[in-house]
Amino acid sequence: MKLINLIATMLFCLLITSCATCPIPKEELEKERAFAENNLLTFEEGVRYISKEILCQMVHSSAMTKKNIKFGRFRNLNPAYRLEAKEEIQNLIETELISKFQFVQADSDVDPDYLLEGILYFQEKIPRLHVYVLENSKKIKIANASARFSSFEDQPTKADKSKVDSGRIPPVEDMNKIAKKDIGESVSDVKETLIMSELSYLIDNADALFSNGQYEDAVEFYKEIETEMMDKKLPETYFIELYDKMYNASFLSNNEVLAKKYLLKFISSSIEFKKAIDSDIHFEVGSDIFLKEKRAQNNFFVRVLGEYFKDKSTDLIIYGHSSCTGGLEYNCKISKKRAKKIKNIISNIAADIDIRAIGHAYVDARICRGEDEKDRRVEIRIIKYNEATKEDLLPCLEYARMKGI
Repeated sequence: MKLINLIATMLFCLLITSCATCPIPKEELEKERAFAENNLLTFEEGVRYISKEILCQMVHSSAMTKKNIKFGRFRNLNPAYRLEAKEEIQNLIETELISKFQFVQADSDVDPDYLLEGILYFQEKIPRLHVYVLENSKKIKIANASARFSSFEDQPTKADKSKVDSGRIPPVEDMNKIAKKDIGESVSDVKETLIMSELSYLIDNADALFSNGQYEDAVEFYKEIETEMMDKKLPETYFIELYDKMYNASFLSNNEVLAKKYLLKFISSSIEFKKAIDSDIHFEVGSDIFLKEKRAQNNFFVRVLGEYFKDKSTDLIIYGHSSCTGGLEYNCKISKKRAKKIKNIISNIAADIDIRAIGHAYVDARICRGEDEKDRRVEIRIIKYNEATKEDLLPCLEYARMKGI
């Protein structure tokens, strides 16, 4: 009986491509790995090496039970440099993987089992290509490989070179400063950027659930993202936008306990790294009344803000803003009235905190097209008065004159 089982297992292994054994001889692959680790590769050498690594990892992880694969995004993290070799990269990868996988065309309606994507970036002036494969249904990374290149279409186009020379886009040696994901504040580490790029699929899924009104499901997705980001020890700046999303999804799913938890995290992170809080509080036209559709959430936000500052010793400046319709003096009054409303709510909870309410009318309008609600807002800054500049504390009309209005 054991012999029959053994024979059956062997036959099954033959059917499933030698029990998911890497088709590249082990010694050959190890030799290429050692060479890639210690040398800069030519374009073709590098892409073929990456392809072989990807193939072996996929064979081991998938046991060849799934076949369809499709090219996804190939991104260039340096805006001054073109990823003009995209088609050549894909052709070389396809040549290496075609014997084991069926490639789905970009315009096909077939839902692939895998997505194969890549990122080009520069590290210490050296071009590097990072390629990874995601299981499409779960957006889980199952394979990844990278290589350093001696050259890789790394010269700017003529148009881009003028941007580099003019200083609008940094040259390649400043890659670590521009390969960044701007969440709250700029963080310039390439490794962190790659991590966030890989997590972007989870974020996109969570955002889609939120947009569809599936708030509870979105919260669960955001929790997974938070765990991943913590496990990878990403800086706190990366969490600011995530906590804002988690707060909104929790509130809209009627879970005020969870909403308060994430709102407090959002407030704390914003203060620590930005010294300001993006409130997302908006008002009715010509009024200090919260916008009707978000009235309950705005009240909740300001109440939690007051609770946060209850035992804190700091100074706040709340700037009120207005849309661009109407005269300057009128908008100075209405914008200050909005700032005072927030001040009063916070002061009723955190009585010992010193708050100043200042109107800025439409001087710092974001849209300035008619009655746009995004201009009818408040801005909260954490700043000690003895460290504030004259500009920080200017009354509305003086501030407008200083800004040339």
